[in-house]
Amino acid sequence: MSVSVRVGIDLGTSTSEVAYYDTVSNRVTFVPFGEGRFVVPSAVLFDQAQGRVVVGWPAHAVRVTRFGEVALNVKRQMGNPRYRFRPAGAPREYTAAEVSAEILKHLKQQAERFADGEVRQAVVTVPAAFGTLDREHTEEAARLAGLETLMLLPEPVAAMVGYPGLRAHPDREQVAMIYDFGGGTFDCTIMRARGNQYQVLAKAGERDLGGARIDERIADQLIRPRLLQEGFDLAANEPWARQIYQQVLDAAENAKKSLSDEQKPKTTVVLPHLEAPGKPPRTVRVEITQAELQETIAHFLRAANEQMAIALERAGMTRDDLDMVILVGGSTRLPAIRKAVREFMGETEFDERERSPARRKVLADADPDLLVARGAAIVAASFGKSEYQIELVDILLDTVYLRVPGAVARYQPLFAKGTDVAAARRDISLGWPRGETIALDLYEGETEGRPGAKYIGTAKVGPVTLPPGTPVTLSIRYRTDRALPEVSARVRATGDPLRAAMVYEQSSVAVTASPRLRLARELDLVFCVDTTGSMIHGGHLERFRQHCAAFVRSLPESELDVRLAAISFGDRAGGEREHVYSFTPDHRLFLTRLGSLPENDGGDEPESSLDALDTARRLPLREGETTRRRVVLVTDAPPRAPEGGPLERLVTGLAARDIRVDVVGPFCTQYDAVVAGTGGRHYELDDGLPRLFDDLRAQVRADAGEGTVTDGADH
Repeated sequence: MSVSVRVGIDLGTSTSEVAYYDTVSNRVTFVPFGEGRFVVPSAVLFDQAQGRVVVGWPAHAVRVTRFGEVALNVKRQMGNPRYRFRPAGAPREYTAAEVSAEILKHLKQQAERFADGEVRQAVVTVPAAFGTLDREHTEEAARLAGLETLMLLPEPVAAMVGYPGLRAHPDREQVAMIYDFGGGTFDCTIMRARGNQYQVLAKAGERDLGGARIDERIADQLIRPRLLQEGFDLAANEPWARQIYQQVLDAAENAKKSLSDEQKPKTTVVLPHLEAPGKPPRTVRVEITQAELQETIAHFLRAANEQMAIALERAGMTRDDLDMVILVGGSTRLPAIRKAVREFMGETEFDERERSPARRKVLADADPDLLVARGAAIVAASFGKSEYQIELVDILLDTVYLRVPGAVARYQPLFAKGTDVAAARRDISLGWPRGETIALDLYEGETEGRPGAKYIGTAKVGPVTLPPGTPVTLSIRYRTDRALPEVSARVRATGDPLRAAMVYEQSSVAVTASPRLRLARELDLVFCVDTTGSMIHGGHLERFRQHCAAFVRSLPESELDVRLAAISFGDRAGGEREHVYSFTPDHRLFLTRLGSLPENDGGDEPESSLDALDTARRLPLREGETTRRRVVLVTDAPPRAPEGGPLERLVTGLAARDIRVDVVGPFCTQYDAVVAGTGGRHYELDDGLPRLFDDLRAQVRADAGEGTVTDGADH
């Protein structure tokens, strides 16, 4: 092998694909798996008789006759620490990561044969619905397969990168919904793209909704009742019943694929030579119509549509704000699914021959099975090439909590759901306990409204010998290209680094030496800025930029953790939407964003300032008793009525999140209500700007160096 090849891998529930960017032909090349097929079943046969592992089509071919030895749909078990697959007659069990590693090894070997090169690095895709532990298990599978993971790329991002129609217009900003009905999961993601920059705006979806669930529903509701009539009761926990049920699942999948042809009104399922104790072999035929299929999966389609609505709500958008909806996953070939998406988007007709995105938004003109692998291959090829490298702004799927030790353990929010991954950084001040190590558990998500649904890992510091009570700073941060967060630690007085690592235990640790925790004070500050013509021509916008830049440059180096965001707005009635620069701890980057706020036309007539406040309310503000949440609204015009509902609802929503709003602009009853309801202050536009920033500096000085001591056991 003379060359090294970077590949993109779509590690799927039912099938997987691998591709690479061919620099000679200057295009993405898919690795074939015999007979011109570019997909391979995610099936693994643990052949005990031959002492070998078989992956792909050969394993898929014997999934019925040797069902006890073939692992299927294992991706649905990623993140489940209790899952084990024990092949019939095998001396050991396999985790989901170990089974997945066999699939990745097969993909790696096939790519090396086809490309005549060595494959050591890969971009591996994961569903948007995957949490931290699911992603970590995927990384573990890649390590076991001998692959370095360049990035765990969310599948919706890969699909958008790989969509050919988008890359044909790299200079145009596009907002898309990625409707990904995969084999095991359903993801609905809102994204903004321009050139090589991709920003995730919102995520929704269901972890257990996918093509495999459709197969199970067809099997259970349309095929099994007929088998019961023929005397085959598959509820029996017997080998013959399990074998027949696997045949039924295969038949259901084939029926689904057959009815993906919109011109086909019905299909016939044939189950040959079924055998059960005391019965002669029998062949059973079941007819399934398009109407029956649509009725059977209607519940799934409603659930998917609900997730589409949730994604739009989280992004603060309506369907009219979308430029396109990209369909991903083999199940999206079903006419029932396409019809449901079209109806959600208000499209009543669809002609496969229409190829112009200008005529419709729901796009089904790319191969839904290969789109994700195509995008992953493009991203893999871009690594190390600064002018081509993909820039991704992703968000956290769930709130991340720190389990605070003490007489009664409690959960302190570290990062809110929807936080930009690059902005998910937190410093925790610790008093060193009596002992040589500190171990703190991290959790994510909620169960029945209570925090801490899933343990994701433990931040460990030490072993080291320090005097009890020595102030130590523990830093936790997420990265876009990794699953588990990174941790580092230092002695605060000297800056000396301490050994620190993020590890995953089979269960959360019991901390014997509990540190005294002191979370650093934080400030999340959002500037909502009117960038219409009257603000520009009157010099108000430039004066604001000067005062704001001076304030940002004066922020002290202290334990106060300041994140900054900016929202520009105009008049929605005139077609001007808000432009959001979400939170960043990088003050230099914020100053760059401040200077590049999009400027709009218009005068000083009423603007959509209240809608901008509602957008600010939806940003991923940090939670917790040590965080101040503050919004500054700067405008020269009174507001229009908010689109999201009455003013009272907006004020209540801001107050519920403990967000203080200061208004710099004209005095009117609407702004007075906002200020009064959130504990803010009203300033005049020009003369009030210096006073506003003087007040902000005073608040920063007061907070700098302060902290809140949490429960601790070392007294």
